[in-house]
Amino acid sequence: MSRPRAAEVRSLLLANPEGLTRKALSHLLCADPKVLTYTLNHTMPDAYIDRWAPCFGDRGKLVPVWCCVPVPEHCPKPDSRTTRQKLNHKEITK
Repeated sequence: MSRPRAAEVRSLLLANPEGLTRKALSHLLCADPKVLTYTLNHTMPDAYIDRWAPCFGDRGKLVPVWCCVPVPEHCPKPDSRTTRQKLNHKEITK
C-alpha cells in the first residue's frame, strides 16, 4: 500500500505555477502514475486541469496539465448569525 501523496503533489504544483503533467509528477516523486491519478482526482479538491498539451511520442494524444489553487492565508468562517441575517435579507428583497 502506498502512502498519501496529496501534500507532496500540492507543494510541487504550487512551486510550478505553469503546471505539471501526471508523467512529470510521477518522475519527480518516483511514484506510480495510478496513485497520482487517484490523488489528483479524489483527494485534492484544489487541483484542476489547466490545459491540454500534446503528448510526445503518441500522435494526436493530449495529456492534462495539472495546476493547484493557492489557499489564502486568512480565510475566516463567517459567523452563523451574520450569514442567517444576510440570507433572510435576500429572501425579503426578492
